[in-house]
Amino acid sequence: MPPVGARRGSVPHLAPFLLSAILLSATVAAAGTATDPPGGRSNGATSLSAASVMAASAPAGNSYYVATNGSDNWNGMAPAYTGGNAGPFATLHAAARAMHSGDTTYVRGGYYNCTNYTRQYFDPIVSRITLTNYPGETNMFGNQMFLNSCNQLICINGLSQVGIYGINATNCQRTAEFYAATNCTLAYCNLGFANTNYSMNGMVYFANNSVSNIIHDNVLHDHHHDNTTVPQHDMGSTLVLGNLESSAGDATGYNVVTNNLLYHGGHDVLQIQSCYNLIRNNTLHNEPWIWWNDFGQLGGHRCIDVEPRSQGNVIDCNWIGYAGIALGNPAGDGIELCGASNIVRFNAILWCQEGAILFYGDKDGHAANSPLCVANHAYNNTLVDNGLGQQYTTNTTNQVVTDYTANKTVFGMNYATNNYVVNNLFSYNGSNWWARFPSNCIVCIQCTIQDNHWGAQWTNQINGDPLFYYLATNITTLVTNKISETSPYQVMALGSPWDPAFTSFNLRLQSNSPCLGAGQFLTTITSPSGSGTTFTVADAMYFTDGYGMLPGDTIEFQSTGQTAVIQKVLWNSNAITLTSPVNWIQGDGIALPYAGLAPNMGACDVGP
Repeated sequence: MPPVGARRGSVPHLAPFLLSAILLSATVAAAGTATDPPGGRSNGATSLSAASVMAASAPAGNSYYVATNGSDNWNGMAPAYTGGNAGPFATLHAAARAMHSGDTTYVRGGYYNCTNYTRQYFDPIVSRITLTNYPGETNMFGNQMFLNSCNQLICINGLSQVGIYGINATNCQRTAEFYAATNCTLAYCNLGFANTNYSMNGMVYFANNSVSNIIHDNVLHDHHHDNTTVPQHDMGSTLVLGNLESSAGDATGYNVVTNNLLYHGGHDVLQIQSCYNLIRNNTLHNEPWIWWNDFGQLGGHRCIDVEPRSQGNVIDCNWIGYAGIALGNPAGDGIELCGASNIVRFNAILWCQEGAILFYGDKDGHAANSPLCVANHAYNNTLVDNGLGQQYTTNTTNQVVTDYTANKTVFGMNYATNNYVVNNLFSYNGSNWWARFPSNCIVCIQCTIQDNHWGAQWTNQINGDPLFYYLATNITTLVTNKISETSPYQVMALGSPWDPAFTSFNLRLQSNSPCLGAGQFLTTITSPSGSGTTFTVADAMYFTDGYGMLPGDTIEFQSTGQTAVIQKVLWNSNAITLTSPVNWIQGDGIALPYAGLAPNMGACDVGP
């Protein structure tokens, strides 16, 4: 589809969703409640471009090789057997234990049946190494089970600067685990069809104080609970960041997840149990895809779960859709926000079973005097056809049964407080959606939600057609038939999303869209008029300084149109420091860069 945000510049995405460079240069959200985030992170926090090429820069060292016709009795230092003991290894384990800092192992093409070896797993003991596919060849590892107490294909434990590139796996018990990993990279891998009896753990798992890692340009998919040990139900997540439920504590954070295709998690596609991560420019979907024996139906669940105690995460510029059902109830949300001080912005969230965004305040039984869902900022998202309240049956015609128990798009549950929802564009969302929002957009439906802040929103039911640049005819059919037994959603019930690449439409706005310039400024300057690099605003939590990982947000001033880059944000004092001096006016509005006289509604700029 045509680029989104072309005025700001754009970068390519796995799906044809081109996103604003201003958002790519924006970083992990500056959001918090009681205290400011740790400053600087000068020890190990690097820029995305630097970290992503760190391992790929071929550190000076030895080259090792693994091949399907290799032998662990050879020295592993030749891509093919040349005589004597000169030839490739047969297993990843042999290569891992031969490597020293600066070394690279190349994996030759072909299928590696892991059950044939007791050492087909990569568990290095040194840092600054690279595991990558052999140039021009494609590998595939399959059938990894419990072998010598190692049930994962890749295990990085306590190491730094380890690069994993171009490794593919299918039908593995676990695929990749990173424990206490720093400045590591997982990129250009295709990992999927994993199963586990480890309950909710992830197919790809970063935990135990894993910091400043980058996961980019991967396809991670199809992870579920091991059906051979218990009835299969909604367990397992495709990618997990952190483990805040650990009694030992977990300081995992400051990780970057970008340009990935993530889909099909038994419970979630992406689960966040950590702080200050950046989730940007990914495609996620989780339509009903796997058979649940204990419920007699196909299941999928939510796309992104931000768990309690997770804060300061930024989720922006993603395609999110087709969240399914969970344990027989309509709980398939695009994003479930249980943590505090997170930013959700510039996402397109479509066709989710329940809400596009759920603010969930008392998960795990927290009472009203101890709210978890606090000070989150959700702004400039485009939300299309969510809150459908659909259930999927297993009859012979795969019909869709309607259950309108909760048709909502953005809604709250139990003690979600002091959250901010601004400049979002709602279109074709659940037949009862607009009736559940009073005219002032304050939500209080079968829950206790207090002191939330609802700014300007746009809904086609109330405000009129937003005039997307292109909305496919079959999407209109999808909307009008959504409560019919012949609904196109029966395709989803078979496990195939209607449009997994989100290519059948263009959510950019036509030049005469009423949403252009209809948004509000995110905050205002509270300092007396003046000049310099530091001033205060009414609410600094809309913006990010990058925590020393990436450049801070670029902001634009309402009166002058000047732009500047944020160097530091202090949450407690709402102070913003810029990289260069500017003139400001007290009361002036501030937003991310925009065209025209004011910010737009929704995630997208004007088309085509």
